Order: sequence, then structure tokens, then C-alpha cells
Amino acid sequence: MARKMVIVRNKEYIYDILSDKSIYLSKHLNESDSKFILYYKYLTHSDLPTFGKATRPNMIHKNLLYYLTVDEMKEIEKNTNRPFETAHQSNIGLPRSFWIDLGMNDPRINVKNNDEYEKCINNFADVYLVNDSLKYFNHKYTNKVFGKLNKGIERPNEWKKENCDIYLDYSSDLTPLNLSQAVHGIGTSNDIEFHKLRHNMFKNDILFLLIEKIKDGKNKLYIAPSKNPTFYTIIGESNYVWEQYLIEENKKIESLILREENLFETIESQTRIHQDKWRRMLAEEMMNYTTNDDEVFCPFTWVSADFNKVGTVFRASHIIPYSESNEDEKYDINNGLLLLANADALFDKYLISVDENKELIYSFLLVNDRKLINQLLLHQPIFKDVLNEKRMKYLENHRKTFFEREIKRKTE
Repeated sequence: MARKMVIVRNKEYIYDILSDKSIYLSKHLNESDSKFILYYKYLTHSDLPTFGKATRPNMIHKNLLYYLTVDEMKEIEKNTNRPFETAHQSNIGLPRSFWIDLGMNDPRINVKNNDEYEKCINNFADVYLVNDSLKYFNHKYTNKVFGKLNKGIERPNEWKKENCDIYLDYSSDLTPLNLSQAVHGIGTSNDIEFHKLRHNMFKNDILFLLIEKIKDGKNKLYIAPSKNPTFYTIIGESNYVWEQYLIEENKKIESLILREENLFETIESQTRIHQDKWRRMLAEEMMNYTTNDDEVFCPFTWVSADFNKVGTVFRASHIIPYSESNEDEKYDINNGLLLLANADALFDKYLISVDENKELIYSFLLVNDRKLINQLLLHQPIFKDVLNEKRMKYLENHRKTFFEREIKRKTE
């Protein structure tokens, strides 16, 4: 499980990754001269707590901590001929290098020797929860997701306030946390507050672990979870930290306009960074609809791949073009689709679109060329689950332009 962990040692790259995840960490990275090491991972089934898992393959209604309804999970199992995982390991897996970077022994040695001092992470680093990353990790939002997905009804007592809500020190940006080392990583029942946090972690949420190396002192470990983009669509709210990030980035550009400094280069650079982040958000959304970790697929062609390995074959396709979108629409995840490159090219040029019944429609230039449609893998039904109500509103606009272009193409 630890192989899914991403390790970043370049401070500038760490800042790019965290800049839209935590306002506090972004500021701290900018102001500190320390060396930082970032570990992060998309949470897998193995990382989820046991009380959110099914114990048998035919009990997917008890695989609660997925952003999917039971019907969606059944459909995915049918389409992929692969069942969802059942309960096994229940620690958040970490690689051996993480313990080395903290100055700790391999956990297998500490557990074997039953050395409580060596197993206590706080003896080697001051551990903190990052408060501004925790807004959505509480019983209110977790139960809201369950309600929207019609799940969790059988075990309501598990997700009560006293079981799920961490005490946060709002007099500071950080809340101190006691944390222990487990054989496979972190997440023991002895760590009561962290255990509460894990009640609210769903598959494909992201866990960020930022180590700050302190010269001549104890290191620091910052823990900042982040919700999968699908979470915000399900609960019908916008991502506050992402919005604040875009506001701050726009302020920087406005400041450069006033000073007339390096404007074109800065706007081009920032747009590229935003688009990369937005593309990754679209990929993270699609990861929810597969049974393999880190796998994504194009909802038009059904071509799938490990995003972290060959994600470049996919494009973050705007429904309303970026140049025509207002500030709210430019990086709204529902104004985008993760498409295979060939599907994106046709969609971008309005040679295909999506009708009100969530079916592909083709330009007259393509519609009679079944061989080409088959070769482009556009001959099967769209994966409809990703076409939520808000996305369909954007697609209505795309479809209108599609028909306008059709008229123009025919006259030409």
C-alpha cells in the first residue's frame, strides 16, 4: 500500500501542490527557511478504517466510505467484472523512508520489541493537525454524504459527533496531536483524536503529511487531509480553500497589472498551474468510479489507465471554453470532463456533443462513418454517472453551440 505514496523533496513543487489545499501551509512554506519533505497519497481501501468496510464481497452496502451509491457500485462491478475490496489492513500505509525522515526506526522493529517510547511519533517530531484543512472532516458532512448516497443507515451510532469530531484549537492555526507508529503506518485505536479523523476519510480523499526539518531541534509533522472533488458535488457546496486560492492568485495578477511587471509570463505560468490542478481534480473525480487504485477512464471511450503513470493520454476538456467562461466557471469541476485525447479533439471542435438523454451526438461529418466512430471508440453508451445535473447544464450550452456549428458547416 505504501507504494501509492508520493514523496516530494523540492520546496517549490511542494508549495505548488499545497497552495490550493491549505492557506496556512502555503504561507508557512513561503515564510520558512526550513527544509520540507512532503508525503501524500490517495487513500486506498486498505487505508480506510474497518468500521467503513464490508467483510464479504456481496456486502457492498457496508462499504460505506466510498463516494458511490450501492447501485453505482453494483454497476461498476458488473462493467469491470471485478468486485470491490473487502475488509483487510486498516492502517494508513507509509513507506520506510517516512520513518527515516522522521528519525525513527522501522516500525516492525519497534513493534517487535514492544518499545512504547520508540513507537510514539511525538518523541521524534511535534505533530500537528492543520486546522484549515479540516472543515469538512466531521460527522455533519460525513452524514450528509451518507444521506445523499442513501448509505450508512444500518450503523448510525458509529458516525455520531462524539465518535467523529476532533477537538480543534481555534486559538491557533494548528492543533497538537498525539500519534503512534503502527506496523503498516499510522492509525491505531489508541490515537483517539486521529481515529476520529479517520471516521470521516473516504476512499480517494488525499492525506498530506508534511515534515519540516528543524535545525538543532525536534522536527515537525503537519497532517492535512483533503476531500476528493466529488465530495463537493455530492454535498452541493464549493471548495472554500480552492476558491480562496484562486482569489489570492487573481490578486497577484492584479498587482502585476498595476506595476506592469512580467504580466504575460506570469499569467501564462499561473494559467498552466491552474489547469494542471484542475486536470488532476477531474482525474481524482474519475478515480471514484473504478475498483483499481489510481485508475481513471474516459466517460466517452471507456479507455482506462493508471493516471499517475500514463495520465498524459487524458485531457481536461472544458465544456464551456475557458476563454468564454466567467471566473466561477473556468475551474468549476463540473465545467469539465476528463477525456481521451481523440475524444477531446472532437468535443473541443464541436464535432460531437451530448444530448439531453446523456447520449453522444455526432456531426453530419461523422455520423455515417461507422468505421471511424468504431476506431475512435465512440460507438458505445456514455458513462452516465459522471453527468450530474450541473454538468448537464454546461452541456446544454455546448449542445447549442454544436448545432450552430452544424448549420455553418453545412452552408460551407
